[in-house]
Amino acid sequence: MNKSRFYLFFAAVAALVCLCGVFFYSPLNSPLPRSVSASADFASPEFSLDTAKSMLSLCSSSYKAEELEQKLSKNGFWDFVYFERNQSSQTGSGIAAGIARNQEGMILVFRGTNKGEWYSNFHIGKEAEHAGFSAAADFALEKLEAYVKDRSLNTKSLFLQITGHSRGGAVANLTAKRLIDKNTFKGVSAYTFASPNTTTSPAARSESYKGIFNVTNPEDFICYIPLEAWGYTRYGTDYELPRGELEENRELYEKMQSRFLLLTDYNHTGYPNGHKDVKKFLSAAGKLSPTVFDYYNKEIPLYPNSITLYEYMENAASLLGGEKSLSKGMLLLGGSVSPSFHPITRFMMQGIRIEDVTEDSSITHSAIGCGHTYETYEAWLNVLNEDYFRKK
Repeated sequence: MNKSRFYLFFAAVAALVCLCGVFFYSPLNSPLPRSVSASADFASPEFSLDTAKSMLSLCSSSYKAEELEQKLSKNGFWDFVYFERNQSSQTGSGIAAGIARNQEGMILVFRGTNKGEWYSNFHIGKEAEHAGFSAAADFALEKLEAYVKDRSLNTKSLFLQITGHSRGGAVANLTAKRLIDKNTFKGVSAYTFASPNTTTSPAARSESYKGIFNVTNPEDFICYIPLEAWGYTRYGTDYELPRGELEENRELYEKMQSRFLLLTDYNHTGYPNGHKDVKKFLSAAGKLSPTVFDYYNKEIPLYPNSITLYEYMENAASLLGGEKSLSKGMLLLGGSVSPSFHPITRFMMQGIRIEDVTEDSSITHSAIGCGHTYETYEAWLNVLNEDYFRKK
């Protein structure tokens, strides 16, 4: 396979892998910017920048129970429980989260994607909510209710704060919706970061869910999938970070990049035309599979055969889940791609070198990775002020 075809094939694989969610884990080491408290402030219908920073810091520690417990303990929480459900099947509900409490309330912090949970990310289903995220939210709700019951807690006197990044953000979004509907807590609010879309419900933006705050990055295409063209959105209110390609945001964008460099020790890679490039990608993906039905049923040419987008995702999920190396996966998936993938290829290859396509390398330094990672969200939150979000 020559170099240009190698590039083309890898990018198409990466594009399809990422279409339903690329969830990079790159933890922040910064301390909480202020004391965390599940108080009336947390249940407020008003977005708080300080609270958002605190929640993102907790999300960055969610992959390791000990790290999350230590951070919560330093900020006045106790009785920590970390629950985890492994991905048992391609359509399962693998998830993990930490629960803790203080005198005023409780906090629930979700982990992002881990290994076999990639299969669940790609399982959209045919109901009003994304099937993989919905199943994980149902399981989390059971664990939360068991925590409350075992301790005989009076939830009507307690506030509950929920948070998560990426897959964790999607599950936090749906869990908060369920608990708001149940009305068993004194107050429920949620901060999600880089959350994919979760639902097709026409009530998703209703006043009932005004305490769900979704922070999105316009250069993070994960925030726009499953596709809006398929009818998907999120519960609550979205707070979009600045679009760096706009001249009015140029100075802010440069400050964000400087902050990102301090956090990561490498330069932030963005798209040449910012959100405009993301929109072009989403349009190309929509043409590839115009509906969820097409996602599961439309055969797309992939030399020498054809395959549905969902079947392709299942194969790609095995790579991201660590079952095979990326190089071996490419050999298994074939030697060529459909011309339909060319627009997607140009988008996905931004910042990816041929040297990155190895068993031990990652693409976290690419535009895909930089758009989605914790540090980009943290960098933006630290260069913005409260007034920016009040205008939303």
